[in-house]
Amino acid sequence: MATEGSTLSTCSLATARQEGTFRSTPTAPLEFSQCEECGQGRGTLPGVRGQSECLPCPGGTFQNGNSDQGICKPCPLGTFRTANSSSSEGCLPCQAHTFADVPGLDACKACPSLASQPRPGQGWCLCDIGSYKDPSDTATQGATLSCLPCENTLPGSTTLHLNSKQQEDPKGLVGRLVGLVQRIEQTHFKGFLQTKNCLGS
Repeated sequence: MATEGSTLSTCSLATARQEGTFRSTPTAPLEFSQCEECGQGRGTLPGVRGQSECLPCPGGTFQNGNSDQGICKPCPLGTFRTANSSSSEGCLPCQAHTFADVPGLDACKACPSLASQPRPGQGWCLCDIGSYKDPSDTATQGATLSCLPCENTLPGSTTLHLNSKQQEDPKGLVGRLVGLVQRIEQTHFKGFLQTKNCLGS
């Protein structure tokens, strides 16, 4: 508690770089003093100034006590950090079959339907064999929405590999189409052209 005639010096008066610092000691009005940088696992959010204490970084963020310079920064893609993590515990990689497609998550997301991710620490999942990426999925890599089954477009069809995308054109597709034209209906044929990766048996 500041005494009469004194005030808590704010970091906006003390340093040019205000974020990530604090000052808890009462000083005389307008007295310039050096603010301290927040320690590991505690800090300020970007844009927050004039703190009298450093609070634990909220879920989805971390401050490493070094290059972060006292500012709680979002966990990168493929990682997370819960709100009740210890101050020394940084962002952790997502486990297999989960993903983090945006920075700053406090929990990883489960892979969507017909998708999986065998590797930890990833920002996307992979469409399973027999399915392909939803055209409305805007992820630049992998899949973040449920993948679409080939069976619904062309019964008995499949894909050749994980993470098939609509725009891909597997080698030999034209030859397969020639054989399929004679034994599938026009509606199925149209859908087959749209998915491109779903190959008939």
